[in-house]
Amino acid sequence: MITLFTNESFQFELEITLGTTYRQGADVGEVLTTAAAITDGDFAEGASLHCEPLASARRGQRIFDWLDGVGTASA
Repeated sequence: MITLFTNESFQFELEITLGTTYRQGADVGEVLTTAAAITDGDFAEGASLHCEPLASARRGQRIFDWLDGVGTASA
């Protein structure tokens, strides 16, 4: 298996999240994009592990909000 993290805890969480893609619990592309932005083993700061998944969620929400507005605009 290919590992993206040397830290076992980070790698385990990544594999669990990737496993949810089978039942459409997550998107593989978003999971891997978010994982690429996380600093491996960054427990001291913890910012990337905590903030990157939230940033991905906010980005998706902004896209959906924009799409909602597109359908209601008048010509």
